[in-house]
Amino acid sequence: MTQDDRVVWKYSDRARLLHHDMERTPNGNTLRVCSKDLDAPQISRRLVTDDCLIEVDRSGKVVWEWQTADHIDDLELPHDVRAQIMDGYPSGPRTALPPPTARKGFDYLHMNAASPIPESTGHTDPRFKPGNVIVSYRFINTLAVVDRDTKKIVWKTVGLTIGQHNPHFVPAGAPGTGPVLVFDNGYVDGSTNPFRAGTRPYSRVLEINPLDQSIAWEYTAENSNRPIWTFFSHYISGAQRQPNGNTLICEGSNGRIFEVTPAGEIVWEYVNPFPNLTPKIPNSTIFRAAKVAENWLKR
Repeated sequence: MTQDDRVVWKYSDRARLLHHDMERTPNGNTLRVCSKDLDAPQISRRLVTDDCLIEVDRSGKVVWEWQTADHIDDLELPHDVRAQIMDGYPSGPRTALPPPTARKGFDYLHMNAASPIPESTGHTDPRFKPGNVIVSYRFINTLAVVDRDTKKIVWKTVGLTIGQHNPHFVPAGAPGTGPVLVFDNGYVDGSTNPFRAGTRPYSRVLEINPLDQSIAWEYTAENSNRPIWTFFSHYISGAQRQPNGNTLICEGSNGRIFEVTPAGEIVWEYVNPFPNLTPKIPNSTIFRAAKVAENWLKR
């Protein structure tokens, strides 16, 4: 869509549910998060809503596809978690809104983000080569990298984050190039998270060194000399590294966007003043936010 509201490209899909995330790739194609309802007895006795990735070209042709069910063993889920999925733990709707009528399977992993690894991240490790895709599975507290060529899951974190959103490799040109930046929400309802003990009543933004999975930088409200519980979004949300080294953070459930220095000083803040009209989604939620280049906006 152009800035004057003209639609110049669109894609819809009869075979898949498109949801959560999409990103334009350097070759002009579009990577999309999607899902299909599958009968997969190796995964569950119930019908499952299985997450997938597709890349489509400008003509709308699917040029690459990846299905979680084909690589479930790559996630190396513990036996008790696989047993819960086999029995079909209650997933329910994501919010108070009813799920789409076409959705018959249960949402057992819940992919909520996918981002291609950009050029020039500085990595020589083949797991992090450009074009591989980092994804987020919210219900199992897992980040994973999918190798585009082999389609194997070649890297993953388990339990480092809780109910996370918006993981991506920091692009070239921004301080901290090479690590993964992710909004670590900190809470997932026990009925939808087989790691039921994994809850935390505050959020974090993490910069993760993917080579050893150490935390290179962390932001909580305490970095801004505030009580730790004052920064908390149990769902949605995201973060974006800025060229000057600051980090833009979207605290989605509270409709709050703010920018912090590496030391945690808040240098800019905005709270969405437009309440949602749907009473089942209270307050002024914002799914994600990102700065655009100053010369992007037509004046």
